[in-house]
Amino acid sequence: MLSNNVCYTTLKTSDRNAGGTVPRIIVGLDATPRDAAVLEWVAKFAGDLCAEVIVVHVIPRTTLWLVSSVQADSDRYVARVRDRFERDVVPQLRARGISVTLRVARGDAASTLAAIADKTSSDLIVIGGPDHHALHDAVSSIARRLEHSSDVPIVLVPQTKAGIHVQ
Repeated sequence: MLSNNVCYTTLKTSDRNAGGTVPRIIVGLDATPRDAAVLEWVAKFAGDLCAEVIVVHVIPRTTLWLVSSVQADSDRYVARVRDRFERDVVPQLRARGISVTLRVARGDAASTLAAIADKTSSDLIVIGGPDHHALHDAVSSIARRLEHSSDVPIVLVPQTKAGIHVQ
């Protein structure tokens, strides 16, 4: 956030958010090291806009099936994931004066992010960009599916080999 508590308003709120004056940003996190770059970018961008941030982590159903297959309680697993995000992620944004809520959902990442963006009349979806290794195809696939399932603008935050790439 700007030091004098003045917010830029360069992000035009969408027609879906016509009644709202505060931009709303969906942030999709996948609990990988890529999240650090996404959080840093969102903290700067949302802080400058005084935007509301909705952090979303989607647990794939296949993960929950695997958890259940070893006779573990999938609800406890989801609760532990939520606790981790409440402890490690949400405070980072709140410490910078950003209004943030957390949603932990089950299902397909792209369709879930698109549905939450639509339901909350969000103005932007932010996810980590591909980092050119094994997860590259998965992240690219999520971005492509988001592009086709949502009319909300999408930002892919890049990550370099040396670490976070934020301009």
